[in-house]
Amino acid sequence: MSTQTTNQVPAPRQAPEVDTSLGQVEWASVPLVNLLPAEITEGRRLRRLQWVLATGVLGAVALACAGTYWAQTGVDSANSELVDVKSRTASLQAEANRYAQAPMVLAQVESAEQIREQAMATDVAWYSYLNDIAVATPREVWMSSLKLSVSSANAGVPAGSGSTNPLAVPGVGTVTVAANADSFPAVAKWLETLNTVKGFDGATFSGAVRDSSGGSTVSFSGSVTITADALSHRFDRKAN
Repeated sequence: MSTQTTNQVPAPRQAPEVDTSLGQVEWASVPLVNLLPAEITEGRRLRRLQWVLATGVLGAVALACAGTYWAQTGVDSANSELVDVKSRTASLQAEANRYAQAPMVLAQVESAEQIREQAMATDVAWYSYLNDIAVATPREVWMSSLKLSVSSANAGVPAGSGSTNPLAVPGVGTVTVAANADSFPAVAKWLETLNTVKGFDGATFSGAVRDSSGGSTVSFSGSVTITADALSHRFDRKAN
């Protein structure tokens, strides 16, 4: 029996990998040496400084331009508003000039109203009183003449002032009548009825004469005082 001997050759060992891309291993520090000339380094620093300064100048110019634009915009807006205000002021001044005569006209109207009030202080609505006299006159009485008069000097005179007759009724005017009646009682009835008319008072007769031909007709004349209640006050100025 033969014995076969096999010789085994060991595998070669691999060398440890070394990262040569960095030129150094992780645990070994290599000092850096600047081999550039000082002129180049200073030139680079100068260029960086110039860039920084140029950037600052450009920023300042941009801010100045923005401020100038904003200020100019404000000035333009203010000028536009000023033009509008001047135009509005001119329009209002023109309107004011149109009404410059208004105070004088108002003063003239006030004066005219005052004169009218004084002139018409004794105004009486005669159409109404003529109707009242006709209604107050009995059928037994018929008038031949009627006279109405108002004295402006007596307008507004207080009761009892300026009268020499203590029994006289103060007033602003008088109604004087010449009439005929069927009888003396008819005359008395007419006087009593006339006193019931508002604005009339103190009706009296100055004489009554029966017809001389023997008839029953009585001729008489009478009067009644027009009091201040008869004044219309239509032209009085209204209180403001």
